[in-house]
Amino acid sequence: MAEYSLVMKVRRNFLRHVFHFFHSKLFLSLGIAIAVFAGIAGARHVGLFQGLELSIYDRFLGFSPDRRGPAPPIVLIRIQEADIQRFGYPLSDGLLAQTLEKLLPHAPRAIGVDLFRDLASRGHERLAEIVNKDPRIVMVDKRLGQSVSAPAFLENRDQVGFADLKQDQGGIIRRGLLILWNPENPAQAYLAFSLQLALRYLQEEGITLTPDPRNPALVGLGETTLPRFRAHDGGYHGADDGGYQYLMDYGRGPLPFTAVSLSAVLDGEWDPEAIRGRVVIIGTTSPSVPDRYETPFSSLGFDPLYGVELHAHAADQLIRVALSGDTPLKVLSEQQELIGILLAIVMGSALGFATRSSVRLTFAALGGVILPVGGGYLFFLQGWWLPVAALTLAGGSAFAAAIFALFLREHRERKQIMDLFGYYVSREVAATLWRQREEFMEAGRLRPQELTITVLMSDLMGYTSALEKMDPAFVMDWINRYMGTMAQIVEAHGGIVEDYAGDGLKASFGVPVPRTHSEAISLEARQAVNCALAMGEELVRVNASLRAQGLPIDRCRIGICTGPAIAGSVGSSQRMTYTTVGDTVNIAARLESFDKKGFQGELNSGFRILVSESTWQRLGPGYGAKCIGTHPLRGRDHPLTIYRIYSHGAKETAP
Repeated sequence: MAEYSLVMKVRRNFLRHVFHFFHSKLFLSLGIAIAVFAGIAGARHVGLFQGLELSIYDRFLGFSPDRRGPAPPIVLIRIQEADIQRFGYPLSDGLLAQTLEKLLPHAPRAIGVDLFRDLASRGHERLAEIVNKDPRIVMVDKRLGQSVSAPAFLENRDQVGFADLKQDQGGIIRRGLLILWNPENPAQAYLAFSLQLALRYLQEEGITLTPDPRNPALVGLGETTLPRFRAHDGGYHGADDGGYQYLMDYGRGPLPFTAVSLSAVLDGEWDPEAIRGRVVIIGTTSPSVPDRYETPFSSLGFDPLYGVELHAHAADQLIRVALSGDTPLKVLSEQQELIGILLAIVMGSALGFATRSSVRLTFAALGGVILPVGGGYLFFLQGWWLPVAALTLAGGSAFAAAIFALFLREHRERKQIMDLFGYYVSREVAATLWRQREEFMEAGRLRPQELTITVLMSDLMGYTSALEKMDPAFVMDWINRYMGTMAQIVEAHGGIVEDYAGDGLKASFGVPVPRTHSEAISLEARQAVNCALAMGEELVRVNASLRAQGLPIDRCRIGICTGPAIAGSVGSSQRMTYTTVGDTVNIAARLESFDKKGFQGELNSGFRILVSESTWQRLGPGYGAKCIGTHPLRGRDHPLTIYRIYSHGAKETAP
């Protein structure tokens, strides 16, 4: 029997722990994490994030600082619209030969001709002789799509490079091509135009294209391996990764290259020293020739780049790879990306469950965007391309889901408390009691509290009697709208409207949570006075509307006092209400009704605010006021010093 009892006890404890687990935040967090992870991973798998990831990539690239150091070793010979008007298009082989003869004597390391020469033209033999005699010259062909052959006169096939470019959706060039293979003979490789130029430049440094000793499937320049682009790298999903591709970095900005027009070269109006020891690329940069492409800089408002400029960027990057070790961006593996997404979900969920106030919620939401985007940018500057969109959406979705789940859970719990206490007190007080119910409740009812508060009493002067001559429905509607507006002002300043009496109201500041520090009590006093001034400003607007309708205007008296009071619930068991009582409340009421006749004679004043000395001493600077003397108040043995507040402004020194 004892063993059976022990087993049952263990079983009950186990079931209780299981029950608590399934109702705990941990279980809720796990559920959110699994659901969000499945959604984000699925969306990523089908490529829903590709457009956003690439857009972020473009902006990261555009905002990256340009690489400093020596000027790029590339010089462009531009065939501009003026050159086309002068020499015609396409340029004849003879004119191209003449251009090469102008360039070659000045010792460039390489000359690239970004002009198709598959069809012979006038001067063909002369061009063939120059090109075949000088291995520094590289011509172009086209391998992808509709092919364009290299010049038939080429004797050395190493003097040709393909000029094909890889375009993403929208025609944007983000990737460079290094090598293509003959589909009919995979052992036959074709080198890119930019690579041929870079290799000729690097020849004097003793650098060639070599296989990576650790991974022969990869190649490198100098001591730097070029990572090969794959279909799902970075933000891509299912991209065409044929050939040996790499991510272009545009490391020197959109247009960093020295450029000379074709006419300037032929007319001798240029500095030949500009090309000594450099790579020269001849190409068309005229709007009349369709050879322009969008780049990541286009998202920042830059114009598209011409093909010759893109080849220059690619050659410059390859040279930097060899000489400076500027490797293309590295990317995470698929497993690493999924781990990163899971971590973002865990962080977002934890942050969501830890956030309570609206201010923290705002900062947390901003942080949920700034952290992954800012962190992704910092990693980008260090050479890593992270899936920023996926990480941001993963963390943000988990954060939002946690907030929503917590809201539903707390809404259910709050409803239980509000159903219990809302019958006895106002909804605002009940909400506070729910947050700190153990502090305020005793034996099923509110525990009386002694605290220091600021009480505001307001009343309209004679307006109700004027309204009584009008339609009752209009009167009640007007009073309700007026009181509703004033109640909103009270609540906006942190007060609680405790009671309405005709066209007057009573509001308390500093309840129901006790203010124990003097600074907090002073703040409540200032809030009460600020509230009274705001009520007066609203009254001015109300009176303007009344005048426009031909109705009598109203005037308001307000009394404010700061001091000790008793807060608690009063009433019958059928209906109880939260209220404050004590001498402070009485003084506020007496200040409101003080010298009614005197105020009635102030025809130019729409409202009056009187405060006790206890309130005045806590206001600090920032209020226009006047001491109106020491006066006896009904029901009090000793006279009271009274101050009248007029506006925000310089505070008068108390006598």
